Amino acid sequence: MIAYCPDPMMLAAAEALPAARGLVAVALHNGPLLEWVATFAPQHLGGEALPGPPKTTAPARPAEALQPSP
Repeated sequence: MIAYCPDPMMLAAAEALPAARGLVAVALHNGPLLEWVATFAPQHLGGEALPGPPKTTAPARPAEALQPSP
């Protein structure tokens, strides 16, 4: 599914379509896409990259938890 110059309502409607296996959002101005990118972290295909959600890392586990059991 290609959404050209989508607003939030168009993006929500496109994502709700059962037949849509993927969504490509194309816009002249990126402002309307910022919230969508921050929420869903879509794959960047080209053009100006938009800031997405911060990457999270798994919490560090203690070394003893990584040892095999006897």
